[in-house]
Amino acid sequence: MKSAVTTRKKRLDPREMSRQVEQLRRRMMPELMKLKPSDMLPSENELTKRYTYSRAVIRNLYRQLQQEGIVRSHQCKGFFLTDKFQVKDPNIHKYDLSIGIVAYIEHGNPETPNSSAAALLSSFESQASNFRSRTKLYNLWPEMKVTLDMLEHISEDNPDGILLHYNSDACSDEDIRKLKLLNIPLVLTGYESKEVNCIVFDHEQITSSAVEHLVERGHHNLAFIQRSDRSFFWMKERFQGVEKAVARTGAECICRSIEFHPMSDDTRNYIRENIIPELIEKKVTGVVCSGDIYATILIDEFNELGIKVPDDIAIVGVDDIWGLRHYDLTTVQLKSGRFGDAAYDLLADIIHHNIPSPTMRKIVCPLIVRSTT
Repeated sequence: MKSAVTTRKKRLDPREMSRQVEQLRRRMMPELMKLKPSDMLPSENELTKRYTYSRAVIRNLYRQLQQEGIVRSHQCKGFFLTDKFQVKDPNIHKYDLSIGIVAYIEHGNPETPNSSAAALLSSFESQASNFRSRTKLYNLWPEMKVTLDMLEHISEDNPDGILLHYNSDACSDEDIRKLKLLNIPLVLTGYESKEVNCIVFDHEQITSSAVEHLVERGHHNLAFIQRSDRSFFWMKERFQGVEKAVARTGAECICRSIEFHPMSDDTRNYIRENIIPELIEKKVTGVVCSGDIYATILIDEFNELGIKVPDDIAIVGVDDIWGLRHYDLTTVQLKSGRFGDAAYDLLADIIHHNIPSPTMRKIVCPLIVRSTT
């Protein structure tokens, strides 16, 4: 006759029990914040199903809350919140989250460490680490799209939220549609969307601050130069930022568009033969360029003509590209790393239903004043 063998779950040591109780407490706090005194708390059974903690951990937490006077127990009815409950940490909802990061990281590319994705991931993961949260990368490389396998992996892992970031101008509506099928809170960085939560630079503020800076320096006859293709939302918003700043300040401004061929002879020749003669003819004294590349081409060409920057004409760029730092260009600084903290905070708010969804948050960018203005 075979004897029955019973197995018992290993009892947690006091240190691990304390850690898990504190972890569960932090995860429950956003829920408690929505309750009023005398409201009923979830039962042990509900919490066991909702979280991956043992009944012992849940009982210890409720015992701790009772000792603190935050919770009272009513026999046969359950646990209820008292009027002594106070939230001491406004960031309590940011702790102990699990975040999936969907981004393009090309490991073999030497430029990858300097990419916008690398900067964003670094700041996002630092912020997650500050709140003891976990992150996992789901790489878009090499397919450059969200695949069925990726969706299955994300579904199996079931993170609390997802961060989606693209390196280029091409944001895929199809990828967004696929990820929304998972019904997991999603934040998109760098692109405006009415369908999902997003973090974007405040592009109107970017060019407005540049125009206002030039006006403060005494320049009232201005020019704005940007790409001819305004199909991207940020191009339209930068143009609107110039228009609004010009209207506020009473300055005059001519706007000129050129094709985008970074540092190519075509771009340089076009600027030399078409843009600069008009700037000189119309006695423009201040130029805002929607990109550092255009700004540095202008500086080179003006130097060739003996026109001094900033004495004869002041120039402001947008980007703050490190490789062009030797120009000492006044520019509006765009750093993808700024998305990290903001994206994490937005995800935490959405995960705990503190804000409506979809939500858009805009990041203000600083104007870095150097020697070209």
